[in-house]
Amino acid sequence: MKWGLVLSGGGALGLANVGILEVLERENLRPNSVAASSMGAIIGALYCVGIKPSEMEDLCIRWSLRDFLHHYPWPFRRFQKALFRFTFRKKMLHLLHQTRIRDCTTQFLCIAGRQKKQIQWSNMLRKGFAEEATRNLEPYVFPPDTRMLDAIMASSAIPPFFHPIRIGIDMFVDLCNFAGAPAHIMRTRLHPDIVIATDTAPRYGLLTRMLPPSWSKILNASEDLLKLNAKAADLIILPDMPASTWRFDKAEAFIEAGRKAAEKALPEIKRLIKTL
Repeated sequence: MKWGLVLSGGGALGLANVGILEVLERENLRPNSVAASSMGAIIGALYCVGIKPSEMEDLCIRWSLRDFLHHYPWPFRRFQKALFRFTFRKKMLHLLHQTRIRDCTTQFLCIAGRQKKQIQWSNMLRKGFAEEATRNLEPYVFPPDTRMLDAIMASSAIPPFFHPIRIGIDMFVDLCNFAGAPAHIMRTRLHPDIVIATDTAPRYGLLTRMLPPSWSKILNASEDLLKLNAKAADLIILPDMPASTWRFDKAEAFIEAGRKAAEKALPEIKRLIKTL
């Protein structure tokens, strides 16, 4: 009898996963497997190679937005098809080195979006883009021989802010707006008896009405997929977020929000796991 943990993304919001892991670790509740995407994949990768949540917290409170991105300098910016240069690889290299997914101490599913054909992310404002992206993007679980660093970079490459990441012959992007909490993938791939998932995804609410139709369709589809993922989980841990998705300077507050949410859910977590 096994249970799986699903860690969702959401930029800085995903740092709440660290607080959730801290509570689980304190209670000696270690999952048999972890599935994750986006920021959840970064936190999940560190956890699955054996880095303790307390150590992750020390790392996270030192991170800033500049650790993740830099503007392309002029005149080079006009030749790029992304708004920023993804700079987080160097931060993760000294933590993950050449580790491959198969080397994890806990089974790890890292999920990204594989482009079935080239997607012009610079056309996000154009009519029909949402349908094009949905048609040409599919969830992808990286095989065990994939380097952890490559997998989490691909899972975190949010279009159009960052270039898609090439691994082999394929191009990958963050699935934040297509399948941010992949509980259904955990269910279908590993068939655990219990699935516990975190939900750290941003909520857009009325903002969707003020955006161009193509963006609104993507964000609405994202929320529909979050509902689908919720149905695949036995329990959702939902932190009360103190700030927005880009506020990496609020890391301590996000982590504390994760702790509080896990503490609140702890009786139900224990009840579920006790049934195994």
